Amino acid sequence: MAANPKHFVVELTYKVPTDALEPAMASHVAQLKDGARDGIVLAFGGKTSGDGGIVILRCNSIDDAQQFVDADPFVAQDLVSATITGFNASFWQDIPG
Repeated sequence: MAANPKHFVVELTYKVPTDALEPAMASHVAQLKDGARDGIVLAFGGKTSGDGGIVILRCNSIDDAQQFVDADPFVAQDLVSATITGFNASFWQDIPG
């Protein structure tokens, strides 16, 4: 990771009914957990609207963020649309535990 990584919000929106996501769910979550272990994924979870999810990434560039998102099984299998938005993190609160 570069000395000055960039931060990105990824919004995933379902393109299929939620039951159609189930076959790819385990590999989707595994990719996110691997990304967390590697320091790329800072947070992830379902949207309260129930129509997708949010992922917070720390990457060296928008290209690196896009590469990570493209590798997501949900994206690769065209089950979701993904929008990546960069942001300047002025403050970051560590969450204990």
